[in-house]
Amino acid sequence: MQPENFYPDIKALGKRYDEPELLAQVKEAIQSGSAVPVTTKETLIIVKPIYDHQSRTGMLVWVGIHRAQKGVGKYFQLVLDMARAANMTFIRFETKRKGFAKLGARFGYERIGQRNDYTIYQKEVY
Repeated sequence: MQPENFYPDIKALGKRYDEPELLAQVKEAIQSGSAVPVTTKETLIIVKPIYDHQSRTGMLVWVGIHRAQKGVGKYFQLVLDMARAANMTFIRFETKRKGFAKLGARFGYERIGQRNDYTIYQKEVY
């Protein structure tokens, strides 16, 4: 499945979290190569490489959409597998979603900070 099939979802996500330019930003980032989309039948993950203050390489999950009602564990496992395959040392989510704290904790993500309206969660990759 191509990322274009998720454009309505990205647009809705941008509207829901007051990010009206999200779809345009996603398109530009994919086109420029600064972000990479990964899709399955029910999941879109858009990732960017990032560095922390120790110059370690990590993976930022910039956009994540999982359409299925169940199976979110597969989504988190896919992210972890991608990070391991790319030799990343950590995975980071920056989200406005309040429910991520409980969900992320189930999969080993810890709150590490705040940036504007975004809460930052991170997991070390072993």
